[in-house]
Amino acid sequence: MIKVTQREIERIKRFNLTLRKGGKSSRVKKKGRVQYINNWFQENSDFISLEKSSGRYTVVFPESLNLYDGFNQSIKPINSLRKILSFKRGGVRLRALDLNAIQDISTPASLVLTAEIDNWNTKNGRKLTPQTERWHPNVRGTLSELGFFELFNYQPCAPNSNGLVKVVKFIKGKPGDEDKAKHLREQIEKIVGSRVKRPPLFQALSEAITNVTHHAYPKEIIKARKHWYMTASFCEQSRKLKVAFYDQGIGIPSSLPKSKFWESAKGYIAKMGLINDHPSLIAAAVEMGRTSTNSGNRGKGLQDLLEFIRQYGNGYLSIMSQRGHYRFSCIERQEKIQKNSLDFPIMGTLIIWSVTIPERGVMQ
Repeated sequence: MIKVTQREIERIKRFNLTLRKGGKSSRVKKKGRVQYINNWFQENSDFISLEKSSGRYTVVFPESLNLYDGFNQSIKPINSLRKILSFKRGGVRLRALDLNAIQDISTPASLVLTAEIDNWNTKNGRKLTPQTERWHPNVRGTLSELGFFELFNYQPCAPNSNGLVKVVKFIKGKPGDEDKAKHLREQIEKIVGSRVKRPPLFQALSEAITNVTHHAYPKEIIKARKHWYMTASFCEQSRKLKVAFYDQGIGIPSSLPKSKFWESAKGYIAKMGLINDHPSLIAAAVEMGRTSTNSGNRGKGLQDLLEFIRQYGNGYLSIMSQRGHYRFSCIERQEKIQKNSLDFPIMGTLIIWSVTIPERGVMQ
């Protein structure tokens, strides 16, 4: 007869108590988590491949990385970086990021990709090393101008040979870094070649940093990496200036209901006959014209971005946050607002605003 030890008796008691409460044992939980991870990789096998010898995964990026034309195929591999990072305790390891197939990459997509790789690399001891031999020259040039390779202490590549699109090296900041708006404004003035409307631009940059970081990282969020990323590009041929801002926070749809002006936002949603979904919550945040801090000495929040576009008469403001997309466009001073739900979430908030800069000496 085998005598059951007191330690084994206590373990059985704990196990039975867990089952009575409707819980699951650690073994069952682990088995369920492994099954969940395996199912996730199978569902995303169109862009994730497994190297059986090492048990590590490779994320393969598509030919075009553009968050406006081809959002789904672009955001899925980018989001997978954070997902795989959450699987780390399950023994899942990332082998490589395969960027060889990319032929075209937009400025906003470049910024989001850079931010997510920076997040992954920071949490894993900066083990990633770019293998650029098979990258498309334009992709290497765009990411080099953006400052992508500085994340790895890697030698920058040659800039784009066509020279039509100039890119500002990304700026990384954290809440309270509103002074970095001045530096970005100065860099924008350099690539545009003629002075943009300085006060509206500076106000828009400052409010993007201040407003969105308050939305992204409320006080109860303690452990999050409270960073934001910002860049800009200018196309000499079309005279289009594009500014992109990205944070990795909880997103406007999650922060708005926790803000001090949620009651006003609910009133706006009801008045406009909107449903309480992510696109409507973003629209409410824009229309409120105030930030969640309710500060009297602050600007008008996201309204400042709209005002910057209105002053030029041609441009757009795009806000993607979680599963919502809000787009304000102004063409020949004719305004239009569009809202739609996203099939896949964006892990934070991405703000893009673009205007057409007139030639030097040309009045609009």
